[in-house]
Amino acid sequence: MRNTRVNLLLVCILIFFSVSAALAFFRKLKPNSDLFNQINIASFLCGVTIFLFLLLRKKLNYENLLLMFLVSLMFFISHQMVLLNIDRSRSYYVIGWVHAGNVGVKNDLYTYDDVVSFEKKNTTASDLRIREQIDRGVIVKIEDTLKLTFTGAAMYQTAEILSKVFSLENWKENYR
Repeated sequence: MRNTRVNLLLVCILIFFSVSAALAFFRKLKPNSDLFNQINIASFLCGVTIFLFLLLRKKLNYENLLLMFLVSLMFFISHQMVLLNIDRSRSYYVIGWVHAGNVGVKNDLYTYDDVVSFEKKNTTASDLRIREQIDRGVIVKIEDTLKLTFTGAAMYQTAEILSKVFSLENWKENYR
């Protein structure tokens, strides 16, 4: 019985990552389409695939249906929180700006002269995000220079990798 549960869990994990790969592939074909809707559809497909697997294996019971909903929900939450944050969040953009050395500090004020993104126009919001990232330990201010910490560099590299894998166009346009 325990071996059966482990096998089912492994199948669910395989389906989770397979649907993630399918989402990445579809994003390559249509990179400018709505990421939010694509994640919703992929989450649904993840659940349907697990349901069909359970149906074919005659393992359709209450506990397995809960597992199906759990895996589908985990897919939805993880992809929403990670991919949408990287693609649309000014908090991530400022990490990219600092990584590129595009944010300056003059008289304890942040300057965005070298930032290409239109997101820089709202300096109040950008200043707030930089202060938040400093408080979180993602960015450090050394004299008149902002640098990424190890955590900040890891977040930047993760954002870069995921933006390439999932064709996150907003990240590509706004991180510099």
